[in-house]
Amino acid sequence: MWSLDEIEAVNVGMNGSSPRVSRVLSIGAAWPQLLCETSELLEKMDTPHVASFFQLPYAINPEPYGYRVPAFAKGAFFDFRFFLVTISVDDQCRLLATPKGADLPRGHSAVATITQVVALMPYWARRHEYYEKYAACVTLEGLRNSIVMPPDKSIKPDGTAMLAAEFEESVTSGLVLELFAGLRTFLPAYSLASMTEAPVVPWLYGYFTMPAPGRVCFNRTPAPVLGGLVEDPQLSSLCRSQHPVAPD
Repeated sequence: MWSLDEIEAVNVGMNGSSPRVSRVLSIGAAWPQLLCETSELLEKMDTPHVASFFQLPYAINPEPYGYRVPAFAKGAFFDFRFFLVTISVDDQCRLLATPKGADLPRGHSAVATITQVVALMPYWARRHEYYEKYAACVTLEGLRNSIVMPPDKSIKPDGTAMLAAEFEESVTSGLVLELFAGLRTFLPAYSLASMTEAPVVPWLYGYFTMPAPGRVCFNRTPAPVLGGLVEDPQLSSLCRSQHPVAPD
């Protein structure tokens, strides 16, 4: 099983810290065991997959696993996995995500129950072809930012070579459209079957990806799901300002 220390090592920056991991944990966008278990799952899959993490600002209670949902790209699909989560806060306004039913740390008070989503998708098109080159750049000393796609195979608009950091950023941004397409299929169907309200969200709260086992990636800094829960419009707007927005 992966450890949090290993995940932090994979994401270490030039200053020796792991700000990406610290960010997603400090805003309650994930919890250590979820990162470790997902890393292990990706490592054991027969074909390369990318995991997307985001949160719905309300609670739904489907079975945790087993929802295969079509994405936007032709032939692409997601395996949606759902977890009920307690979001809590301490007296210094630090957020924490805890699986529903687990004990909260001392000093934390529950503020909401929300839904954590982990969406697994096989690598697609040219990204699948060059995944192994990217994965070879992910090490326990951080990311080795080598060329993944040569200029004649690159998917960059300017036709220049694509580096490892650009590859994972491209995957992360490219999944936003796919995820909203999947949600627009799944949530109305779930609402109808369960006779409960599950509106399609306009933002991907706490969105980040794991493009290789242990590697955390986000293009825009994830903002907490609290932005979808609070009633103060100014605070809500501030929290949402950094979220990937649903395409029209």
